[in-house]
Amino acid sequence: MSNLLWISEITSEDIIETGVKAFTISELYNMELPIPQGFVITTTALKKFLLHTRIDKQISSVLETVDIDNFKTLQKKSDEIKEIIMKAEFPEMVKNDIFEAYNNLDVNEEIWRTGSKSALDLVRVGKSLPYLAVRSSYSNNDYKKVTYLNIKGISSLITVIKKCWTNLFGFENLYYIKKNNLSVEELVLGLIVQRMINPNKSGIITLYEEYNQEIRVEAIYGMNDLLYSKTVMPNIYLIGKNDLCIKDKEIGKQDVYLTRDEFGNSVRKNLEENKQELQTLTDDEILKLASYYKRIQEYYNKNLRLEFAIENNKIYIIKVKENV
Repeated sequence: MSNLLWISEITSEDIIETGVKAFTISELYNMELPIPQGFVITTTALKKFLLHTRIDKQISSVLETVDIDNFKTLQKKSDEIKEIIMKAEFPEMVKNDIFEAYNNLDVNEEIWRTGSKSALDLVRVGKSLPYLAVRSSYSNNDYKKVTYLNIKGISSLITVIKKCWTNLFGFENLYYIKKNNLSVEELVLGLIVQRMINPNKSGIITLYEEYNQEIRVEAIYGMNDLLYSKTVMPNIYLIGKNDLCIKDKEIGKQDVYLTRDEFGNSVRKNLEENKQELQTLTDDEILKLASYYKRIQEYYNKNLRLEFAIENNKIYIIKVKENV
């Protein structure tokens, strides 16, 4: 198995290498839904890191001394393993594969697949490396997951990858590993690396709680952090699930929004007065979002919660989870 797989390449046979979350993203991508470009760093890359640095034996030795009934020493052993991983040298071959993928992340996938170095070099001219989101992806839901946002540059990416690998031995995960008598060789973890979207608009989509035949879209300008913190009033749109017609609109007033600055920081800005009480999404955007939700909800046959972002008039589905 290779050190990484592009999201479009993942199949159900790769779940051990990539994790369930990565496979789900791949399913959506291959349904031709608007998923941000990305790749997955596989369990194979983790294994190569452990073997190349020979820290697999060090970690195994620490695991042997873990007592899950002593929470104080459990945390101490967790910290000990994390330090071993962070101090270890990253294998150059794995790093080169990751950098090549990162460098191609914002390039049209069809050009990348041609394998033409000259074509890739041409489209890279003038492009800067994009900001990234990095998320852990396990083959089961018993592990505690971690997410890192606004990562830029190969050095920062490598550091975050190692931090994600240390999370495998975090307090809760170490307890699970020891309780189930798992060896270092049996541990699996994929890391999803996707281009970060810097949205002009964002929001969430669910099935309307009172009427499951209606899709509810909540939208604001900028990043959706202010929506979750209830700092601003969102626009709320109700769309018939069966006929995909807009049934109702509730236009809230929004006077501030969040965006990402050139350094990757979240910055709060005042929204232009002429936008504050206007409809955030166009009717076309509302209907497209509803149609995406309907396709995904019917495919999984579950009540889902989707997060979306719109950057430069292009819609992206950035998160899908069960709405419980």
